[in-house]
Amino acid sequence: MIVLKLALVYYQEQENLNTKEVLNRMKEEFEKEDWELAALIVDQINSYDNLMIMITKELVKADILYLYSKSNITDDFYWNLLCQTSKIENVSIKEYLK
Repeated sequence: MIVLKLALVYYQEQENLNTKEVLNRMKEEFEKEDWELAALIVDQINSYDNLMIMITKELVKADILYLYSKSNITDDFYWNLLCQTSKIENVSIKEYLK
């Protein structure tokens, strides 16, 4: 029996990228993994509101956090908070862009 890992998908919109296209490309790669989608979380450009909700309420439920790119989260405070919380909750961070 295959046990699927629960995955959160997080993306922060960017000026130079089409959100729908990016999410569709990420979906193609996501479907190649043995993951079950727990939630899709999207923030607007330069907003971290949904990221904070994810960190405080959703991350504890997940095994994987699937990001577009580490560079997508430009604020060091939020990136460090995400990394530390992921480590505490034993959540692996995976990137679409490496």
